[in-house]
Amino acid sequence: MTAEARFAALNLELPPAPKAVGLYRPVIEAGGMLYLSTNLVGTGIRAWEMCGVIPGEMRMVARFPSAAYVAAEAARASLVIRPGERYQGNEFRISVWSGSAGSAAPWKVSAPSGGEPRPEGFVKENLHASFVHLHFASSPELPGRFVAAARAYVSKGGGKKKFRKSKQRSRER
Repeated sequence: MTAEARFAALNLELPPAPKAVGLYRPVIEAGGMLYLSTNLVGTGIRAWEMCGVIPGEMRMVARFPSAAYVAAEAARASLVIRPGERYQGNEFRISVWSGSAGSAAPWKVSAPSGGEPRPEGFVKENLHASFVHLHFASSPELPGRFVAAARAYVSKGGGKKKFRKSKQRSRER
């Protein structure tokens, strides 16, 4: 079955890809926190309205503020993690989040050698967003948990809504 046929069978309709709004450099963004934040602020004065699911804005930086291995302890439950579980991963950031993880943070992260843990990421309902990228060798159960959560969501009727079209908006700061 082709992808198009599968989408039709599931009664899904994807919006058209947005038009380019600038000159892009290749970047890696696996966490999706940029897209889900309230605003994305470039390295200049321009800002773009984003989805607004995660409170606060993401500010792009001229230099990488961090790229390091971390020890991550689950601080609260999400689709894939349970409180107290420990994993290894890395943080790769090209932006700084102005929001506060606080009680919504899924992780307490620290350097693998120890140190004071700090909250990281954002969890709300079936959203788990984080700059922590896990090594599946330290977490082989997580892909299965994610698939199980996705199946449960679909079996409850999720995923059948049509996406609304939205305009790409930007503003000068």
